[in-house]
Amino acid sequence: MLRREYLSKLKLNWYYPDREIRAGQHWSFAVKLKRVHGNMNPGGFDYERWLFTEGVGATGYVRPNPQPVLLGLDSAWSSITVWRQGIADQLAQLLSDSQSLGLIKALTIGDGNSITQEQWEVFRKTGTTHLVVISGSHIAWLQGWFISCA
Repeated sequence: MLRREYLSKLKLNWYYPDREIRAGQHWSFAVKLKRVHGNMNPGGFDYERWLFTEGVGATGYVRPNPQPVLLGLDSAWSSITVWRQGIADQLAQLLSDSQSLGLIKALTIGDGNSITQEQWEVFRKTGTTHLVVISGSHIAWLQGWFISCA
């Protein structure tokens, strides 16, 4: 028998939100939930098992009605995710025209989502993928540690 705390997360999609979703926001909304399931393809990715290992108890989506309501925001001093979001926003504003924005975000806050496929290909060919991924996560970890100690 599984204990409830192991399956306490929800994996939700929000299709076409009318506001920007940012780290540290607290929302109230109606959702449509489904029991966790995955296709049984031999040799393929086991989505259901992955959800289980991540502690996801249900999947679903945010319903448009009733209208979602933003309840509040965390401060940057109370949440590392809000702090990282602020740094990402400042970098995007300062380096909006730079092709290096994705790499700088990866190395400073450990966010590799903005690195293009072409850049990843260069890292693969030069054998530096590991450096980008590990360096960024270590620097972000150290930043978080210094903030928590301050």
